[in-house]
Amino acid sequence: MSPLQRFELVTNDIDRAHEALRETYSGHEVQLRGEVEHFAYRQLTAAAGPLAADQIEHSLNVAVTAEPLPCLTSLLVVHGHLAIRAGREETALGPGDVALPRLGVPLSADWDDLRVQVVRMPLAEVARIAAERWGTDAAAFRFERMTPVSAEMSTYWRDTIAYLHRAFADPYPPMASPLLRAALVEFAAAAQLTVFPHTATSASQLRGPGQVAPSALRRAIAFIDAHATEPVTLTQMAEAAGVTGRALQLAFMRHYDITPTGYLRRVRLERAHRELADADPSDGTTVAATARRWGWANPSHFTAAYREAYGQYPRQTLRT
Repeated sequence: MSPLQRFELVTNDIDRAHEALRETYSGHEVQLRGEVEHFAYRQLTAAAGPLAADQIEHSLNVAVTAEPLPCLTSLLVVHGHLAIRAGREETALGPGDVALPRLGVPLSADWDDLRVQVVRMPLAEVARIAAERWGTDAAAFRFERMTPVSAEMSTYWRDTIAYLHRAFADPYPPMASPLLRAALVEFAAAAQLTVFPHTATSASQLRGPGQVAPSALRRAIAFIDAHATEPVTLTQMAEAAGVTGRALQLAFMRHYDITPTGYLRRVRLERAHRELADADPSDGTTVAATARRWGWANPSHFTAAYREAYGQYPRQTLRT
């Protein structure tokens, strides 16, 4: 069975709407500022593994006092206005603005005729990526502000949220594939690390990676070759090699001019090439299905990588 789960609610009942919001996000108290008889609410949620995407439409002007959120809950305002307060930090958002509300502290919010797109994922996923990149303590990781580091990064995160929502809405959703799901989770985590300020880039936390013996690199390569069909993380590669994630990254770049995840992607491309070369087009094999099976959610990205590596389009390999 597909791990993709979907939920849809359309209601004019204010109590049912906020019951759904409490179940999706956190407990809260609400004060209404508007005509309840004209209230309209719509929620679309899709979730798979640690990643979830929500579309919320709420027509009233309300004030909410909420308990701390249980996971990272980044949002894009599509319509209306939203003000969020977390501790001493406050931000006012309009159409096109993005935010990542703080974890671990109560929140308050005011909104008016709001439509938002939301992406949710556990903090642990982002902390793991940060630890792999910078050798920091995952348990101590936190985001330090709920607004992006720059206007350019705000645009990047807006595009990222839109991309993740399209991935969930795809007729053949990437989230149904373990490899694609893992790739999208890593993509979302890495994007948040780029967009929002956090503790992992503090110079006082950085540690030297040390040296990596050739035998450790061989262990990492053997592990990648053996597990290319699985959603492998850098942490698992590093554990197999007996080194830290950051040390393994630097060692791969030093010796092979590629990251461990880049090497994994190259192995998967080789496996896809072999599959297309051995396939009979009459048995139903397609380039798109092969691309998805080996970790490419976007067939055009697969085609570009394939052509760069093999000098021809994947459909040409399939037909010969």
